[in-house]
Order: sequence, then C-alpha cells, then structure tokens
Amino acid sequence: MKEANVEMEKGEIVEQEQQIIEVKEDALLAKLEKMATEKEDYVIPWDDITYNNGYLNVKSIGELALKKTAKNQLVASIGVYSPYYTKLEHTLDGQDLLNSTMNFWMKKKVDKNVLLRTDGRYVRAILSPRYKAIDNYEVAKNLVEVFEKTNPNMTYHHGLVNGSAINIQYVDQTHEIHIPSDEHDTYFVGVNVQNSEIGEHSFAMMDYLYRLICTNGMILGQKSGDADRWYHIGGEKKDTNYTNDPQYVKEYNATLIDIKKAMSEKIDVERVQKKIDALDMLKKSKVEDETNFSRALKNYFMLSDAELATMKEVRQGNTYYDWLQSITKTANVITRGDNPKVRRRVELEKIGGLLMGDGKIWGHLELQTKDYELKGKKDDKK
Repeated sequence: MKEANVEMEKGEIVEQEQQIIEVKEDALLAKLEKMATEKEDYVIPWDDITYNNGYLNVKSIGELALKKTAKNQLVASIGVYSPYYTKLEHTLDGQDLLNSTMNFWMKKKVDKNVLLRTDGRYVRAILSPRYKAIDNYEVAKNLVEVFEKTNPNMTYHHGLVNGSAINIQYVDQTHEIHIPSDEHDTYFVGVNVQNSEIGEHSFAMMDYLYRLICTNGMILGQKSGDADRWYHIGGEKKDTNYTNDPQYVKEYNATLIDIKKAMSEKIDVERVQKKIDALDMLKKSKVEDETNFSRALKNYFMLSDAELATMKEVRQGNTYYDWLQSITKTANVITRGDNPKVRRRVELEKIGGLLMGDGKIWGHLELQTKDYELKGKKDDKK
C-alpha cells in the first residue's frame, strides 16, 4: 500500500485535543462550567452509526469527527487490531478497506447501544452505556464548597484542566510534618484530586506532600488501598434522556454524597507520617554507579534525556533520598518558561510518590544497575 503524503483532506482528522493548562483558583469553576455547557452525551444504537474516513455518521446527529481517545476506544471496543487500523488509516488506498472493516465489526457488537460523549462536532469518548460520568465541574465545585466549610486551612495549590480531565491540589500550610532526622526539612500535607470524564482513569483523592524547602510536591496513593477511588461504573443507560431517569439521578447523587463525605474527612496524619518515616530511611542508602543507575531509572519510568540532565543538575547528593528529590525538583523546573510541561509535572510527582515507600522498585533499579554494569564489563573485554 502506498503511504499517504498529501495535504489534509476531509477524511484526515486534524487532532483538536485541548492542551492541559494551569488554571488559577478564581478561574477554575468558571472555566469548567463553560466547558460543561459545550458538551453533550448521546446513547445511540450501534446500528445507527457508520464509520467513514475517520468520522462517525450518526443518525439524528450527523457527522462527528473522532478525537484521539475516542478513536482508540472505538478500535478496542469492536476488536480491530490497533496496528492494522493505524496502517490502513495512513495509506492512500487503505481507506475503503478500513471503512468496510470498521463497519463490519461495529454491526457485530453484542451491546445494543453505545454512549457517545461529544464536544461540539467531535466525539471525545466512546463508552459502555454503563459508564457513570462523574463530571469535572461537579467535582471541582464540591471540592471548593467542602473545603470552605469543613477545612478552611486547605489552600488552593495547583489546578490543571483540559477538555476532559482535571488534577487539583490543595495544601494545608498550617499542618507541618518533619523528617525525623532533620527538623528543618518540613512538609505540608495536602490532597491531590484527579478525574477523567472520558474513561482514561478513575476519580481519585490521594495524599499530597509539599516540601517547603524547595517547593517540590509528591503525590502518594498510587498503590491500591492508599487512595479514595470511585470507578465510573453504574446502571445501564437506555437512551439519550438518561439524565432524567430517576434511578440515574438517585445513583449519581449518591456518588456525589460519598465523594463529598470523603472530601470532608480529615487527612490521615498517621498514614502520612509512616510515609515520611519511609522517606527518611532513603537517606541511609546510596547509589554507587550513577551512570548505570540513571540508565535503569530512565528505562523503568520512561524518563527523557532532558529530564535526566535536569535531575543531575539539581541533585544535591547520591542517596536514594537525593535521587527522589531530584525527580520532584525536576517536576517543578519543567513547568517554568514559555513552554511549561504541566501534565508531565504531575506524572513526575506521582513517580516521586511511588519511590517514597516502595523498596521493591529501588531493589529492581539496583539489580538493573548491576546488569548494566556487568554487560559493560563484558563489552569492554571484547
């Protein structure tokens, strides 16, 4: 098949995914409320949908373009091999075959209906009718209201928003926790709230640690049981008017009540203190082979060369503690300048949280470091 190398035509979708942006507290709710008014949900029979050159033609709605996540969800949902789809999508003479393949398997769906989450003329998600939407505006509004009433010491720290996901951090700067071996190494405790409206991840509330000395943050609770989570699974939606269904309304309101209750509960300081104690223990172990350890760390967490270079520049020692802090400091550094990488900052803060109390990961990194060292010695002998 001939590779496509022509200017964009109608069937070739120009991705319009909104970039994640950092939003100040006074603009957060207004931004999310505006986004919410631009979105529509439809429960549609699969028989009323056809695929044509990257678009869905939907009876009663018309032609809708597929955003990246929706496209991936469609391919996975109907069981088309993803590399096969990608290959045909990018070849000039593959479109007709791709259209017929997609439509054939769409008609084979066992489920009668599908939930389409749209944004204007774009499909942002293709989901099961049992998908329970927990919308970002509702999450943020309840978070602000609950903290104002029950925990006014919680102050807004960061808010990251795009068309489908949020990541909001609050910090209580009146509640200090100190590293046992250094009373001047102070952390504030907070909360990190994340949610996706398009099936990318669950709604979750996780502990957040903010280090005063260098303004770094770490997101805890990556392991099962270390965070409050709500999965987007609920009762089946029969049609597009599901928001008027009393059973749906009851179920949705019950979820919001549970979420608000979790938001109003005080942070489990004892749990956080155990994490701080584990963090302090990292000062007792040192990295001996910096080069190969960097290589192991890069491969395990998919770090970039630029991130490794920044880590090296900001790292103040060679203990595990120093290496962990260099990751969270890098998360801080990459959000500066004209092209802030705000999504990546959250990812690096999560890596810091993972390393904070997981000895298995450190053990794996050390074993991988030894493997690289032995391989290097064998190569030198050749």
